[in-house]
Amino acid sequence: MAASKHQKEIFNTYGPTKPVPGFDDYYCTPQGRIVSTKYNKVRELNATMCNGYHVVDLAQGASRQRLYVHMIVALCWVKNSKGFKYIRHLDNKRLNNSSANLKWGEREDCYKYGLTGKWQQPGDTAWDRHWANLKQ
Repeated sequence: MAASKHQKEIFNTYGPTKPVPGFDDYYCTPQGRIVSTKYNKVRELNATMCNGYHVVDLAQGASRQRLYVHMIVALCWVKNSKGFKYIRHLDNKRLNNSSANLKWGEREDCYKYGLTGKWQQPGDTAWDRHWANLKQ
């Protein structure tokens, strides 16, 4: 069943959604809920924790990627007119993945506004690889 046939059910259950770029059968709400239409049924994915953030595993064909929920929400719902690569939580709460709580910026913005944690080098994360693939 095509994903478009699921749109009414998704909207009635979750409200507005946008497709996750690069992944067929996955949708994102502005509140940070990730919905799958794989296997001919609509279901919300259960996020797990990684480095203090919510993550979900998304599959496209034989490829699986673990992505941060806040990055998916930002990619789908937060305007990024300057092409920034990093996203910060405005309230500094890593589990608040609402689009209203997210803002794109430079890596330095994350430090300036008080986020702490171990940063990986650019290009070393699944998100960096996915981001690079989307830009191609």
